[in-house]
Amino acid sequence: MTIFSTGVGLLVAVVLGTAAVAKIREPGPFVTAVRTLVPAKAAKPVAWIVIGAESLAAIASLLPITLGFGLALAVVLFGAFAAVAVRSAKAPAPLPCACFGRVKTSLGWPHAIRNLLLTLLAASGLAAVVLGGSGAAWSQPAVMMLVAAIALVLAAIAISIDHLIALFAS
Repeated sequence: MTIFSTGVGLLVAVVLGTAAVAKIREPGPFVTAVRTLVPAKAAKPVAWIVIGAESLAAIASLLPITLGFGLALAVVLFGAFAAVAVRSAKAPAPLPCACFGRVKTSLGWPHAIRNLLLTLLAASGLAAVVLGGSGAAWSQPAVMMLVAAIALVLAAIAISIDHLIALFAS
């Protein structure tokens, strides 16, 4: 486990954990969004499987022993989210974005780019886990504090992308 992979794990945990908690608190908008992608009968089970996978990836990305698994699951999730966002961006009627709970906007290119960047970041973190061996990432507390701060700022940007776009568009 490297400092980089630990930082990426924290970023993934915050982004996916926030998404999962928001959907657990208010699952209706996400189930409705999923219903536009799968048959109506499958929408609720599929939505809960996604929420479960987000929760699992968030928790696994925080633990050194399961970091690789958490990042691998994050790559799959972010990749799938990017594909859905691209599909929505190309569609005549974009899909609702229930990424972090309530629908505030439609899925579009900003979401596709965000999820593609998160996919690449999670894949890079996974590569660092696989290639980096087992270093003592937390043995350098000052460096890890900086890495944690950067991860939290990047997570906040990823989570708030809709608000940031609206702010700069006006």
